[in-house]
Amino acid sequence: MVKSVKKKFRFYILTTASGRYTDWDNRVAETDCNFKSLKVHFDPRWSNIQCKDAVVVVNTLSSSYNKVVKNWCISKGIECHITECNNTPGKGKNELLKVFLDSKDDYMVQIDGDDMLTPYGVDLYKNLANQKAPDSIIIYHQWSQQITKYGQRFFTRIMNNQDRPANYKKDLQFFYKFVSLAAKYQKDYGRKVKSMGGVDKVCHLYAKYSNDMHELCRKYNEKYFSTKLS
Repeated sequence: MVKSVKKKFRFYILTTASGRYTDWDNRVAETDCNFKSLKVHFDPRWSNIQCKDAVVVVNTLSSSYNKVVKNWCISKGIECHITECNNTPGKGKNELLKVFLDSKDDYMVQIDGDDMLTPYGVDLYKNLANQKAPDSIIIYHQWSQQITKYGQRFFTRIMNNQDRPANYKKDLQFFYKFVSLAAKYQKDYGRKVKSMGGVDKVCHLYAKYSNDMHELCRKYNEKYFSTKLS
């Protein structure tokens, strides 16, 4: 009998300086909101990723943020990489992918440093990695945690419901509300929207992408899990 080989799997957390602070009178790397968010990933009250299961990838132009995160990771025994940065989100994700490809890990989950996986999510990914899983898994049924001004937590769905077909019209209405407001009140964003053909064109692109991704994920999600359950 051939024994199954346990896959090596870790969480890759991408962090960058935000320029927002928990103490605006003391604006240093230690009070950067994203440094606080990074620590949440290892707090059992919120996420509970084990230090040995994490790789922190820092991608920022701030040398002080690099230093603070690196020193904190060393103190916790967390693997940390300072990567080349050009101040764009795509560069950070590509640098993280390079770190993963140079590692001996079989699987990884990339997490933006200011996001969070619940303890259930942490366990879910670990279990998936040690099943006979495909090379890539997309979990698209997500909820976003928000906080009211009174400190109450509430959750909103930020991706399409997997129990219904994609709905281009509904997605278009959802994006139109945010794109039109952002284009009106944020000058840089407004110029970009105009250069792409206007609010209607941008909303169409967003809605079509969301619609196509929903159908793709739904198709392969059903195929994968129907195979597992048969």
